[in-house]
Amino acid sequence: MKRIFLSLVVVALAATAANSADFPGAKQPVHGYGVQQPAPYAKPGPATPYVKPAPVTKPAPYVKPAPMAKPAPYAKPAPAVPHVKPAPVAKPAPMAKPAPHAPGILPPGQRHPLHGNLASKIYHASDCEYYASKGATASFATARQAENAGFRACKVCEGREGVATAKRQHQQAAARRLHGNPSTKTLHGPSCKFYDARSSNARFTSFEQAARMGYKPCTLCGGK
Repeated sequence: MKRIFLSLVVVALAATAANSADFPGAKQPVHGYGVQQPAPYAKPGPATPYVKPAPVTKPAPYVKPAPMAKPAPYAKPAPAVPHVKPAPVAKPAPMAKPAPHAPGILPPGQRHPLHGNLASKIYHASDCEYYASKGATASFATARQAENAGFRACKVCEGREGVATAKRQHQQAAARRLHGNPSTKTLHGPSCKFYDARSSNARFTSFEQAARMGYKPCTLCGGK
């Protein structure tokens, strides 16, 4: 029995030592005579003084907005300017016809009676078909002036007014009996040996009419 009691005492001391190791701040019971006294009461520190909060700022008083300005009244547009009809344009006065002039004299402001071709050195009268051609840029007052410049007279008009007109009238009178070959586009006169040929079955009343159809005078008769 004594041994068992001693064993229990040893176990109790070991458990106490273990508790002391696990909780070092824990108060250890005093073995022997009585329990350990508690710690004396600690007086609390002074309390923090009360601070009065700052007063709340009052909001600004409500300001009533100014009334809106009324829009300007609608302005009526000005009346449109009435259309003014423009004045009629005056017609130009008719051009006066040039007065007739004597041969070899060049009146002021009128065209030259003779035109010369600078490339061919041929001059033409005013009624010649080549008088207004693009190459006829030289102008002369008389035939002598043109010949002194190195030009020669045209074979059609002979450099004289009225010759070309007379030849055209003669050709038109003789052309009433012109016969043409549609295959060769050749024009034959009454004196040509091909005039009555079977192939010359086209008929013309003028050289101009035959030329418009693409016919050319025969090299043998010249269409005469």
